[in-house]
Amino acid sequence: MINSIILCEGSTDFALLQYYMRKVNCWEDTKAQHNVIKFDSQKSRLFVKENKQLTIASMGGCSRIEASVGIVLERNFNTSPRQEDAYHNIVILTDRDEACTEAEIIASVGRALDKYEVEFTNLCCNRWVDCHMISNIGANVVFRILLLVIPFTTEGAIETFLLEAIADKDEYDKQIINQTNSFVEQIDEERRYLNARRTITKAKFDVYFSIRTPVEQFGERQKILINVPWEDYPKIQRDFRLLGDL
Repeated sequence: MINSIILCEGSTDFALLQYYMRKVNCWEDTKAQHNVIKFDSQKSRLFVKENKQLTIASMGGCSRIEASVGIVLERNFNTSPRQEDAYHNIVILTDRDEACTEAEIIASVGRALDKYEVEFTNLCCNRWVDCHMISNIGANVVFRILLLVIPFTTEGAIETFLLEAIADKDEYDKQIINQTNSFVEQIDEERRYLNARRTITKAKFDVYFSIRTPVEQFGERQKILINVPWEDYPKIQRDFRLLGDL
């Protein structure tokens, strides 16, 4: 059994990843959610495909990357002799908002790896890195780690990435997105409500979808996200292509 895990920051990417891995990479949700890693007050979900298992887990923000990766590595360190519960592929999906820089994210993952004396070379973003560690019974544990930071080339949160994907595909939607972005940036001049870049980004996302799906806007964001055919958007396919390796 090959075990993989994707660690993501919050509810938006948690919903998107579940949809994408089911729709594009043919993973199936399973009702058997036993022995699944879950972080404090966060959600996780187990998927299966052939002889493989995939866990998608929300960490609760980029400030919890180091601790979350450490919990995953602890399972590898304490794995049984047959290593059926060890993770062979570890993906950390994060974005480029103001909370954590790319260098800080790499440093956080590096500290978690160093704590368990993991051997690796050239930890960097958007590339699989081969890793090796010794378990608590002296066994060799081999795995890969992928730090997937999106958008690849511009700053922004996961919401920015999704709006860019929509704008790249459809000129009409692009015009709406540009106009709603301008509206959000100008409407709260005193910054009484939109007083951080993160909240401005989320407002842009929500305003666009309140136009695109007005009836659903007061429902859960997850339900809105899964009604968008993300597999049809080339930018999503390009930036998520490495997830097909799982």
